[in-house]
Amino acid sequence: MLWEIFFACEIFFTVLSFSCMRIDKYKAICHMRRIPEKALLLLTVLGPWGTLTAMCFRLKNGRHKNRKPVFWVIDILSVLLHLALYAALIFISE
Repeated sequence: MLWEIFFACEIFFTVLSFSCMRIDKYKAICHMRRIPEKALLLLTVLGPWGTLTAMCFRLKNGRHKNRKPVFWVIDILSVLLHLALYAALIFISE
């Protein structure tokens, strides 16, 4: 039961973080008001896989948050945290 809830939240926040990075990139191209970096960093902690995917594939039209070391550091630490949570859930379920 706990595993299913965690997995559903993981998928939700991954899709949300990827979508917000894409929307932010679109707003940057169109010179519109952008999503605050604090919000993007929070989404990076909650759904690091979406942010990592967006940063690695650079979405379209070049870089997006790739030049900011804080995004890489937070994303890598968040991935490690999520991997530790996976391991803990596997350990608990056995």
